[in-house]
Amino acid sequence: MKEAGRVFHPSEEDWEEAWSDYDRGPVGGPGIVDLISFRAMRQLAIERAFTNDRHFRDAGFLVLF
Repeated sequence: MKEAGRVFHPSEEDWEEAWSDYDRGPVGGPGIVDLISFRAMRQLAIERAFTNDRHFRDAGFLVLF
């Protein structure tokens, strides 16, 4: 992660964990983009998401619409 501009670059571990979660997840569960987003948001201590995607709510984030 780069602090200036707060760009998140997933590490190899982030990708491996996200793919593992995806493989273990249910049909219709969050996709790989959501899973990487969850990891980024947790690492950046972001608790709210400007989305109505139920996967974010299911992952414990506060969705804003």
